[in-house]
Amino acid sequence: LDLSGTALGWFPTGHAITGEGLKSGDALIGLPSSGIHSNGFSLVRKLLFEKLDMDFEEEFDSKPLIETLLEPTKIYVKEFKENKEKNIKDTLETKSYAEALSSFIQNCGTPLTIGVQGEWGSGKTSLLNMIQDNLLEASINQKKKRYGGEYRVIWINTWEHSVLKSPEESLISILEELVDTISAIDGSFAKAQKAKQFISQIAKGALRVGAQAALGSKAAQVTEEVLGGSSNSIKGLRNSLEDIITTIIKRKENPVERFVIFVDDLDRIDPKNAVEVLELLKNIFSVENCVYVLAIDYQVVVKGLQSKFGELTEDNEWEFRAYFDKIIQLPFMMPMGSYNLQTYLEDILVQTNFYTKKSVKNGPIVQFVKAIRQTIGNNPRALKRLANSLSIINIHWNIQKK
Repeated sequence: LDLSGTALGWFPTGHAITGEGLKSGDALIGLPSSGIHSNGFSLVRKLLFEKLDMDFEEEFDSKPLIETLLEPTKIYVKEFKENKEKNIKDTLETKSYAEALSSFIQNCGTPLTIGVQGEWGSGKTSLLNMIQDNLLEASINQKKKRYGGEYRVIWINTWEHSVLKSPEESLISILEELVDTISAIDGSFAKAQKAKQFISQIAKGALRVGAQAALGSKAAQVTEEVLGGSSNSIKGLRNSLEDIITTIIKRKENPVERFVIFVDDLDRIDPKNAVEVLELLKNIFSVENCVYVLAIDYQVVVKGLQSKFGELTEDNEWEFRAYFDKIIQLPFMMPMGSYNLQTYLEDILVQTNFYTKKSVKNGPIVQFVKAIRQTIGNNPRALKRLANSLSIINIHWNIQKK
């Protein structure tokens, strides 16, 4: 007698773990198996009974074989979630800010753009990841005040789109990823093709003005011609996106209620190109049911706008700020002044083996933190660089002692 069983699970659309983002340096985590599991009993039968001629009562893995074979298949969702939560360390104590922003995103009017502002290395990406996890949890638990559906997250890494590409090619690449990701939710490929036709028209204009830029045209003029001169293409693309998103949200089979689009690593690309990405968002994505979360350094925007407004002075500062305020409806400054530097430093000093978990508590960590605040400051990435330097010094000193 053969028995067949099935385990079913549910998760929000688009949150499947496919391994596409794997890269060198990632950690591989293994979970202990509860037994043979349910996929492979044909092989088990052939190996244990036909080849080895075993009996159900024979000892196998310190117990009768029959008990081993009947061990229920374990579902690892609980262990996975616990492991994930353990590895998301909030040593800077920014969890409350992430929760507040997540709640705002779930209930705010749309369209809306949030600017998470902070200098390079201040922890913007970490905060965005915490917000994303909160939205995923809200989608699963359906803990919503006004909406009953799912928050569909799209993550745009502008740095990846800019590698080995011209600014114009980067913009087109971002557009195509957004269209492909949104349309794939319910197979709106016909409408996606229509949207891509407008992207193609924008691309042709971009190539033309890109050639002008290579011959010396100002970057601001190039951006305006790509995004302003091709107004019909821009308008057509925006209308196509609105059509796709509206269709997805209105369809009863789809649980999606709003899209949350994270735009990260703007401060890793050339300031001029970062401003072009902002122009893209400003001109195209004023679409209902969408919230945009930009991780951005205001100083990068200032540098990118100098070709348009000139060098920043007291007289023209309002122009830079006005440009930024037109794009960002909710500015949020990274709370670097309230970071828990002691806990953060203890953690990274243990990670880099400068201290052990026991010795770090007994070391001069309080005095160390005071010195850090007055010299290096509160930038988490700068503190990691310091910890790495201390680690290599410590390793070299221990080698010399031998």
